[in-house]
Amino acid sequence: MQIVSTFGAASGSAGGFVASRGRTGQQLRAGRPARQPRTASQQNARALTGSAASLWRSLSATARTSWNVLASTLSSTDALGQAFRLSGYALFVSCNRNLSTIGASPVLGFAPAPPSLASLAGFAAAPTYDALEMPRDLTGFNLSWNPGIPAPLVAVLRASASLSPARGNVRPSDLRVISWFQPWAFSSLSVFNSWLLAWGSPPPSGQ
Repeated sequence: MQIVSTFGAASGSAGGFVASRGRTGQQLRAGRPARQPRTASQQNARALTGSAASLWRSLSATARTSWNVLASTLSSTDALGQAFRLSGYALFVSCNRNLSTIGASPVLGFAPAPPSLASLAGFAAAPTYDALEMPRDLTGFNLSWNPGIPAPLVAVLRASASLSPARGNVRPSDLRVISWFQPWAFSSLSVFNSWLLAWGSPPPSGQ
């Protein structure tokens, strides 16, 4: 059972209940025991974080200060939609995890200047099927976007497993990296095979 609450923004657990924010607003639900599935994706993410933390300890005090200064100028958003600022350490780890994801060399010194990122005017993900009428099987995903993303920028694509139509929101923990592109100048792209490598099997027939 899920209760939509009228109390203010809250996140965390207490007394067997977990507070979170979903599509309908603030929510309160019964807590569940934490799981440690230790999937390949989870273990890889932990390894990337551990290696970045080790690199941070090798930086000079001046280099660490440069990351703290950069972090103080950037804003992020938490699960409740509230703005906050990362520490220099957290920003360094995040940047180097992203670089490891795309096979790039880590940043070992001073913080770089913030890049200029152009906004996408349009983005869509459309499924393709083997028949027009039900029942039918999913055969692919086609992505389309505008404008193209030129080098040296890199686009990283994350996706969830198949979800119930009743599922109202997707959490960051539901996503896995399925591919990355450099440059991303195409107008459309099929990513079904990459999705299968990440999640193993397509949705059942009819879904």
